[in-house]
Amino acid sequence: MDEQRKKARHAWKGSGDVKTDKLWYEIFEKYGSTEFVGYKSLRTQGLIIQIIKNNKSINKIKQSDKAIIVTNQTSFYGESGGQIGDTGVIKFNNNKFKVLDTKKILKMHLHYGEVIKGKFKKNETVNLIVDSKKRQRVKIYHSATHLLHASLRKILGTNVTQKGSLVSFDKLRFDFSCSKPISDIDIKKIENVANKIIKQNEKVNISIMPYKKAVEKGAIALFGEKYEDEVRVVSMGKEENESIFSMELCGGTHINKTSEINDIKIIKQSSVASGIRRVEALSGNDLSNYIKAEKEAIFVREKEKKNKKEREKLDEKKKIDSLEDPSKNILVEGNENAIKYYFRTIIDFPPNDLPKLLDKLKIEIKSGIIILFGVHEKNISIVVGVTEDLLSKINAVDIVKKVSEILGGKGGGGRPDFARAGGGNDKSNIPKACDAVKELIKSC
Repeated sequence: MDEQRKKARHAWKGSGDVKTDKLWYEIFEKYGSTEFVGYKSLRTQGLIIQIIKNNKSINKIKQSDKAIIVTNQTSFYGESGGQIGDTGVIKFNNNKFKVLDTKKILKMHLHYGEVIKGKFKKNETVNLIVDSKKRQRVKIYHSATHLLHASLRKILGTNVTQKGSLVSFDKLRFDFSCSKPISDIDIKKIENVANKIIKQNEKVNISIMPYKKAVEKGAIALFGEKYEDEVRVVSMGKEENESIFSMELCGGTHINKTSEINDIKIIKQSSVASGIRRVEALSGNDLSNYIKAEKEAIFVREKEKKNKKEREKLDEKKKIDSLEDPSKNILVEGNENAIKYYFRTIIDFPPNDLPKLLDKLKIEIKSGIIILFGVHEKNISIVVGVTEDLLSKINAVDIVKKVSEILGGKGGGGRPDFARAGGGNDKSNIPKACDAVKELIKSC
């Protein structure tokens, strides 16, 4: 026992809080490891050996108190090896403590949660009950992680090594050594390999053996991980030559048969560091819900795309109607000082389309000055164009500033051949602005 405690102290890196670490070391020295019986049973009885609240050891807790309960044995898996901690309840008569998470420190399982009803004291014997549905989903994802790891190595090469993982109840995440993104073709191959093993419906074998023997048999051990002399080996699936498909050292919880996984699909890949890729995968109902949500999203995008096209088509028709409707067009054109002018007021015409129309008209008239007044939602927009042959005589910027000032707008600017400005909202002043421009042309 002393040797085990020494190894546990050496393996634990600490929480980073000296005070907290001291507390856990003291508890561990006094009580030792928590006996974990959760591989075989999700219900057990245990003796409360410690209650921690606000980083202090206390004797009892009451309703609404948030605390950590430590028992001598538990069915709750403590977060480790990438697998999240169990949730559930701790009960004693009519008293109820909701376990929101379980963590593992120095081989002790810490039940984090809140008293929902009644109270709890040290040295009471309690019933520990794991959320079975959540545990089953975690088991599925943990076994799926092993199959995914083996499939990655089979398709991408045995140089693929695990660099981290997250095994949750609703997804798995796996980090591994890889210098470039996985191609869509290889992703499909990886999924096919894993799903082929799933469909074998083979029993997942778990055995305890000496570490050295396990490695000699081909079990994958994580680099940098510290293992006991006796290790737990999880094996699943068969290759075509009857050899074991996946064999890893693992202390996590797993399913009984591969068919419980019900398909694996990689839904995302990304880079987390230089030479390290991350894949996220789903299975079962999570995968079905994801596919359904994706289909709905595609449907919505297609509908929005269709609606956008219809709106654009309608807007285009409105623009054409505005240009062709005599009641919405007021045209003033003529010559002054041998310079042709073209002034046009268009009602209900989008201001952003005025420059395009201006360019078209400049080509048509070949030489002259064009001013377009676009009236849209009561606001007036002004664009001015001067053909290249007249730039030595008159400047579009000077014209637009003059027009904008008369219409109650502000500023305006652009280039000698093109300028634009806002013109307030009083279209009754447009004729006055046109007359002012004619006077400018006369003075050229």
